[in-house]
Amino acid sequence: MDYKLGSWTFNLNSDFQSSQFADNANTVKESADGSTGRITGFMLWGASVAYDFGPQMADLNLAFGVKNIFDQDYFIRSYDDNNKGIYAGQPRTLYMQGALKF
Repeated sequence: MDYKLGSWTFNLNSDFQSSQFADNANTVKESADGSTGRITGFMLWGASVAYDFGPQMADLNLAFGVKNIFDQDYFIRSYDDNNKGIYAGQPRTLYMQGALKF
């Protein structure tokens, strides 16, 4: 969701993943190595603020943001050649980005 106020843009966003399985057979029982079992669902929140400097500065746009605001621990399914297993999700991440139009 974006909110624009003059040259400023404020954004609040979320990502949701329902529960899933670590393997293609949808095995419910979790194995010690994480190659089978149910992976719980999760919801992540992010936010950013951006400023557009306008045409006098080549439409320079700078933004700062944070992903996974609450630093939630979560797991995602592995998509390697074996199609089984899990990866730890990305922790809270701060970022900066810039864009020019030319």
